[in-house]
Amino acid sequence: MRVEELLLMTEQMQDELDQKDQTIQELNRQLSESLTLNEKLNSENRAENIEALRTRLKQTEKRLTSETDSRKRADAEVVAWKFKYEKAEQEKLYAQTHQKTVEVAVEKKVPYEKCEKCDRTAYQKAKEKCDNRKSQLEKKFKNMTTGYESILFLLAWYSITITLFTAILSPVFLNDCITFFGVLGKGMGSLFREFVIGADSFGQLSSGIPNRILSGLMYWLIVAIVMGILFIITRLLIVGIGYQVGKIYRKYCWDILSIIVAITSTAIVIYFGEWIKSVIPVNLITLLLLVYISEEISRAIKDNHLKSHLLPSVYIENLRTAIVEQYCNRNTLFMWESFKDYIYYQNSNAWSLIHDYVKDNECIMFFNKSGDENGFLIFNGRELQQILEDSFGFEFYITDKNCSYLLCFNHHDILYGSGKAKAWVNEMLNGHL
Repeated sequence: MRVEELLLMTEQMQDELDQKDQTIQELNRQLSESLTLNEKLNSENRAENIEALRTRLKQTEKRLTSETDSRKRADAEVVAWKFKYEKAEQEKLYAQTHQKTVEVAVEKKVPYEKCEKCDRTAYQKAKEKCDNRKSQLEKKFKNMTTGYESILFLLAWYSITITLFTAILSPVFLNDCITFFGVLGKGMGSLFREFVIGADSFGQLSSGIPNRILSGLMYWLIVAIVMGILFIITRLLIVGIGYQVGKIYRKYCWDILSIIVAITSTAIVIYFGEWIKSVIPVNLITLLLLVYISEEISRAIKDNHLKSHLLPSVYIENLRTAIVEQYCNRNTLFMWESFKDYIYYQNSNAWSLIHDYVKDNECIMFFNKSGDENGFLIFNGRELQQILEDSFGFEFYITDKNCSYLLCFNHHDILYGSGKAKAWVNEMLNGHL
């Protein structure tokens, strides 16, 4: 930048010199004319003209002297600027030939570092100042977040405590808890009985041994081995499912917003449990597990930056009514229980095939009213597949804006097809897809 300024100033000085040369030439011409006029006046012996000519000559001589001095000064300035320009060119050449590589965040060449022994005092001071400022800001931010998290923790603790005490005092919620966990306990008891029956069946293989003592030992040995294998398999399944559920929860629901939603949903179910059961005859614990469907889908849409979006509740309610009138015998808690004309295909991965039917068309996803009253407009089959892959398992229905078809995948791993989708499910059932 400095060299370019020097070049510009040199050009300006050269232009001024050219203008002064022209001025000097003009003055010389005027002097010649004056001399000619002087000779003419002398020849005519006119005293008044001679005096005027002398005055004019003196003025011309002064101007000529002044312009000559200006030309000398301009020449001296040009020489000085040329010297500065040559010096700048030398410094530029030196900087280009003596630059060195310095390790920074991104490796780059730092120009004009003459001495390797330079302590780079200015740089070190600036870096130290920057590090100190960064450390201060980090401490300040940590203190602010610590206070914020402490307030949130106390608020969550208070909310959970109040909610638990209310749950203990709510007979409706307690009865549903007893029923829910009682069903789980009965299921586990039934599973244990099946294990015992299976182990006993394998143990009967020892009945072919003539010796009663040896036969009894073999019986209990076989029963113990079979029970052990069944318990190990069951434990692995429980651990595996728990790990996958925990992994999904940590990925999509491990934040303050999800915790607030969980606490709020639990409080609503507990405080308004009796009123909810009077409207929807469903177990409150089951309902509490189902209220996260729309939140889960919204999170999947946001995380994958999809064009799909939530539809108004009124629109979904009207759509659900039209679906019931067209495809169901009556309005039930689970619509798939009352389908009147359908083809079904049972496969645990059947949900992953629905995008092949939707393809590049828009579709609408909605759910059983007892599970979630919301619905979503899905932009195409690819986005539908991404949403289903990034969400936990739930029952859902797929249709279009004209209700020309209806697809349903329920918790029994059954894919139902009605309307135009009936032929597609039939082809899948016959193995043509």
